Amino acid sequence: NRSQFSPGGSVSFIPTSAFDGFRSDAVNYVKLRASYGTAPGFPAPYRTRNVLALNPQAFVTANGNVISTSVSNTLANPDLKPELSKEYEVGIEARLLNNRLNFEATYYNRETEDQIFTRSLPPESGFLFTTENVGNVKNEGIEISFNATPVELENFDWRIGGQFTKNESTVEGIVGDQFLYGGLFSTPQNAAINGEPLGVIFGSRVARDENGNMLVDENGFWIQDSEDGIIGDPNPDWFATLNTGFTYKNWNLSMQWEYQQGGDIYATTIGALIGRGVVKSSENQDPTQSVILPGVREATGEPNDIQITMTEAYFDIIGFGLDEQLIYDATHLRLREASLGFNMPKRLLENTPFGTLNLSLVGQNLFVKAFNTPDDVNYDPELNSLGVGNSQGFDYLTSWNSRRYGLSVKLTF
Repeated sequence: NRSQFSPGGSVSFIPTSAFDGFRSDAVNYVKLRASYGTAPGFPAPYRTRNVLALNPQAFVTANGNVISTSVSNTLANPDLKPELSKEYEVGIEARLLNNRLNFEATYYNRETEDQIFTRSLPPESGFLFTTENVGNVKNEGIEISFNATPVELENFDWRIGGQFTKNESTVEGIVGDQFLYGGLFSTPQNAAINGEPLGVIFGSRVARDENGNMLVDENGFWIQDSEDGIIGDPNPDWFATLNTGFTYKNWNLSMQWEYQQGGDIYATTIGALIGRGVVKSSENQDPTQSVILPGVREATGEPNDIQITMTEAYFDIIGFGLDEQLIYDATHLRLREASLGFNMPKRLLENTPFGTLNLSLVGQNLFVKAFNTPDDVNYDPELNSLGVGNSQGFDYLTSWNSRRYGLSVKLTF
């Protein structure tokens, strides 16, 4: 289990070089390419054997004895193997119209075998985690990018470029059909489920009838389904980036816009704000008024008409109820960065030791619009409370990205 063979290779063909007369002012360069590659993935150290940790300040008993060794809370797995990713891709690159329009398109198909995941263990086992090889994950997608100069004059030019990516993942080969991982508590968690995208959010949900109507009990509350299930998918449908820049004499302005379509997030921040009534839309709500939850009464099959209090509806159900109620669509538009710069004219630098001087005002995260979350929350879906790793789509009262401003000064001598 300590080695992995990972071959790879690529081929390309350039028609503009191979055929006389193919290259012109309209078609400057064309390249067709195909490749196949493999890449191993290894776990963190000490995942295949249990070790003792040495720390002279780990623990001091009541008698003053220093306990300097401890056992890791991760159970070693001697059968753990490195994962292996196999990928093939085909693509085209082109430069057109005297190099004023460049584009590149790629299709890829990637399969990762023996995917490495960290799984939670019950504390009574003496450990909290273990590392396992869990099934295979297939990823298939396209990437398209372009750069263009629509306008190019003596004192003015306009540049624009962008990228579009779409990826679909599918889990296969999971023993027992599903594997839960990630999350901060026992529910909700990410899940690897055969036939589903990797990382779907698995948690508690409202019971429904055969027509999909939510079921309500005789107290007016939604009934929890006896089995947890898939309540969201954090993987976006597609993602796009647009960069544009303008130059006028010594001034330049550039912006980077980003758009994400789809993807879900478990947002406790939204739930807490709405449930506690601290958003603007709750200012005019009368706490003495009652609320009727949508759905049908389980006992009668008729539309629900049982009233509950405002506190019960917003705090107990929407704010801190079932996991399903905290799932929001993460579609959003973002102005990732914008800058305004000025290049000092050469004549003003003639009697100085400087060759060039550029001054720029730069701003990041200047605008974010989440289209399917409450407007008065001003929510930023680009969050992951659990940091870098396989877990995704969880917001546990996390502060979103700050808006930042800066001044840049670039000098050459």
